[in-house]
Amino acid sequence: MSLRLLRMMVSDGLLALLRGRGLTAAALLIITLTFSVSALALLAAGNLAATVELNGRPGVFRVYFGEEAPDSEAVELARRLRHRDGIASVTVVRAGQARDDFLAAFPEMSAGVDLLVDNPFPPHLEVTVADAVASARRRELRAALGDEEGVVAVLGDDLWTRRLLELARLIRRAGLAAGLAFALAATLVVAGVTRLSLATRRDEIAVMWVVGAPRAFISGPFVVEGVVLGAGGALLAWAASWGVFRGASMLAEEHPLLGFLALAPLPASSVLFLVSCSVVAGTAGALLTVHQAARAH
Repeated sequence: MSLRLLRMMVSDGLLALLRGRGLTAAALLIITLTFSVSALALLAAGNLAATVELNGRPGVFRVYFGEEAPDSEAVELARRLRHRDGIASVTVVRAGQARDDFLAAFPEMSAGVDLLVDNPFPPHLEVTVADAVASARRRELRAALGDEEGVVAVLGDDLWTRRLLELARLIRRAGLAAGLAFALAATLVVAGVTRLSLATRRDEIAVMWVVGAPRAFISGPFVVEGVVLGAGGALLAWAASWGVFRGASMLAEEHPLLGFLALAPLPASSVLFLVSCSVVAGTAGALLTVHQAARAH
């Protein structure tokens, strides 16, 4: 295919979309609305996973000692735990560091902490369990840590973080499945637009068939219409998800529940997935309709 022929096909396709502005706008709106559902689901899944990773650490137990416990008690227990089966690593968080970590996480409470004469934060250990350890063995390790001398509490995010990460994976799969389903809807929308465009150019196309115009020259502009409609709808859906992300970012401070949408925008891989599905759907819808018209002719 020559470059000149390609330019003509692209030009004809874009002119056809401009001539039918109302139909083009309606098709873009439908494709945008359908793919926006998938884009928002993928945005929510990604931000939920990011929230869990930021605030929870699967497989990590925090072992707390009493208020008067010296740092040496934590160091001694850490030394013994490092040789225990199923434990990947043990980190000692001394009392001073625990205070600094708390203030870094909650700076708004610094004034209250500064009023205290003594450091209210005892030392603790962060015990990371090996990934290969089964859930039952994890529970046994947690119970054993609680029985150690001087330990007053063992906290872990293992259960809720794993469940939330699984929920994020389910939402992501639903978003991907919705994208594939909406691709079929986009195919039908583009097919309808192409059919109407064929009807308006029926006499012109008939002349092309009679004079023996190349098949690509006849069908090319319609394929361009399908590609533009598909890509445009998916990109507008991405823009909608970006708007939701930016809006959530600005309102998260006043409305904390929106925070799970404000950590990260839709990743490039998800945008590429949506655009690819929509472009393939638009191309397929145009080609199928043109093929049917050619057989009828």
